[in-house]
Amino acid sequence: MTRRIRKFRCADGHDRMHLPMTVYLRGRVVGGDTGLWLSAPEARSLAAELARALTLGAEEMPVRRPRAGR
Repeated sequence: MTRRIRKFRCADGHDRMHLPMTVYLRGRVVGGDTGLWLSAPEARSLAAELARALTLGAEEMPVRRPRAGR
């Protein structure tokens, strides 16, 4: 089942993008399906960052470790 990004016009007159997501923790679904609400500039920034990450490739991406307690 494909869940697509949708655009909504909010009561404040601004457009928002809704990115459907499923959150996983250690390979298990946590809290079921959810979504991320983004403004148009936030969506553009996310798209640019994802494109940059895909262009670099997994081998060149810096590896970071979560802080203790996370």
